[in-house]
Formats: sequence, structure tokens, C-alpha cells
Amino acid sequence: MAKAIECKKCERAFVPLVGEHATLCKECAPDKRGPIETQVYADLSKYGRDLTTDGAMALRLAREMDSGEATSSALATVSKQLRACIDAALEGVVRERQPTAIDRIRAARAERNSSHQDTA
Repeated sequence: MAKAIECKKCERAFVPLVGEHATLCKECAPDKRGPIETQVYADLSKYGRDLTTDGAMALRLAREMDSGEATSSALATVSKQLRACIDAALEGVVRERQPTAIDRIRAARAERNSSHQDTA
């Protein structure tokens, strides 16, 4: 696992990306993240996995995708590797599934049916 260092501002432990000489964590540093890196960081930090090696690799790959410097072929390769790193970083985490429209319809139907049974 990569070595964690202490943020100079908030004193929270964080792992800088490979080749990055950061002294501030992502929350304290000026936001230079692109949209993909921002979302990956949010997903990983929600479960405390941004400090893992796989998490750091996922963030580095997300930054590469946000850079706009890669060809379409390279983006496809980076995208595939990013998904693999995210899956590895979140391995064993029980993720909350967001309810879909079908879930909401089923819940409303079940509630409506239970209220009809109560009045009968």
C-alpha cells in the first residue's frame, strides 16, 4: 500500500498519487479535478477506499481520462482499466443500490395494497 502522509492544513492522512508531490489532501487543495476524477474520488472516499493502492490507481487513471490528451483508442483502454481499478478498490464493500422507478412503483403499490387491507 502507498504511504499516507498528513495534510498540512487539516492533518488528515491521505495518499498522494504516484509522481504527485502534494502536501494538501484533496479536500484542502484547490480543486483541479476534472469531472471523472471528481466522481471517482467521491465514490471511493464514500467507503474510505481513496487511501488504498487500487483507489490511488483509479484516481490516476481518472485524471488521465480528464486530461483530454489521450486518443480514442487510449481512452478505451484507460476506461477499461479504470473500471477494473474501481472494482478492485471497492471489493468487499456492500454498496447501496439507488432505487429505480420500478422500485418506487412497487413500493407505492405495496403501500396502497396494505392500506386497502387495513380498511377492509
